[in-house]
Amino acid sequence: GFQADMVADAGHLLKIQNQCVEEEEEEETKCREEEEEEYVRVRGEIAKRSIELFERVGGDLAPSKRKSQTVMSTFCATIGDRIKVLSMGVGTKIREERYEGNGGLRDMHAEVIARRGFQRFLLNEMLNIEQSDILERGVSTFRLKSNVRIHQYTSSAPCGNATI
Repeated sequence: GFQADMVADAGHLLKIQNQCVEEEEEEETKCREEEEEEYVRVRGEIAKRSIELFERVGGDLAPSKRKSQTVMSTFCATIGDRIKVLSMGVGTKIREERYEGNGGLRDMHAEVIARRGFQRFLLNEMLNIEQSDILERGVSTFRLKSNVRIHQYTSSAPCGNATI
């Protein structure tokens, strides 16, 4: 009687706990999938905005006949739901026979130029902190506002030491 009822109750309780764990795992998986979808959407939008800006200023990412490839890199911010291009750099990868023995590639490093522009942008934001939608003043420094995320987009895979 009594022990059989306790075993039955324990079995029922274990079954309920297992159902709860399964439901929590399903909810967690669903949440991760939604976050991944949003991440992919934001990445695509950052690439689109970066390329649109580049084309608006007269850029062309198509390979040229002289064995060179234009590379464009940007630093962008997501501010809540908004995306803002903060800096852009353009460089050229050139494939030349005289460099063939050394990897064959010379790069004008669009990423470095974009980074320098981003640093300049941040310095300007610090000087005008009251109007900044990116930074806020911390105790003894500056920090990103809580709704801001920084992203880098590059139109081509990096080369040289950046590939390591």
